[in-house]
Amino acid sequence: FNDPILVATTDGVVTKLKIAQAANIHNTIGIDHVAMNVNDLIVQVECGTILSRKSDINVGDILIGIPSSGIHSNAFFSLIRKIIDKYSLGYESTCLWNSKLTLGEELLIPTKIYVMQLLPLIKKGFVKAMAHITRAPQWVGLPT
Repeated sequence: FNDPILVATTDGVVTKLKIAQAANIHNTIGIDHVAMNVNDLIVQVECGTILSRKSDINVGDILIGIPSSGIHSNAFFSLIRKIIDKYSLGYESTCLWNSKLTLGEELLIPTKIYVMQLLPLIKKGFVKAMAHITRAPQWVGLPT
């Protein structure tokens, strides 16, 4: 490496871990921890090249959103926990929007790792910038 770049990330899934403990479901939480960090890394660097070239972003560029596999934000999980408490639901309750799963199972669907979807686009030079948005903006005022 002539000009090496060191990139690091650390992200936790503390609020989701609290749900895993309450639901007694622990087989997916490790995937979440890895995914959150890998997804943070892919938006920063690919093959040693910093991706964010904000000066190259122009009117008319295309914005692509990739659907998530579920809720990934600690702030939103905190809000969900408050709703569950307020309405006396349990993580063993049937999920209201997916009757095949319990609420705990649905909330603990692992975070998707987006690397395989993104690498072909990055390698073809289609990506000018990326963001891995996992937190509610402060102006939303969600409890943490």
